[in-house]
Amino acid sequence: SPRRYADILKRQFDRLYREGETSGTVMCIPLHPYLIGQPYRLAAFEEALSYITRHEKVWLTTGREIAQFFLNHHYDEFQAASLPVGEAP
Repeated sequence: SPRRYADILKRQFDRLYREGETSGTVMCIPLHPYLIGQPYRLAAFEEALSYITRHEKVWLTTGREIAQFFLNHHYDEFQAASLPVGEAP
């Protein structure tokens, strides 16, 4: 039911928000037209999104923007810590 969808998203967010206090965390919300494109389901999504965005340190973004942020801020340290293929323990 649409009501259950909003509750599921909120519970998932609450858990990941707590875990995100000590690590980077991404919450992906799949928006398949069948699930969210129905008018009677839209209110549940709006409710969940409103709940999520009321919290501090929430970044609404796309996968592309996350990848760009990683490249700009963490790629060099990641590359320095990596091992060439075939040399991993």
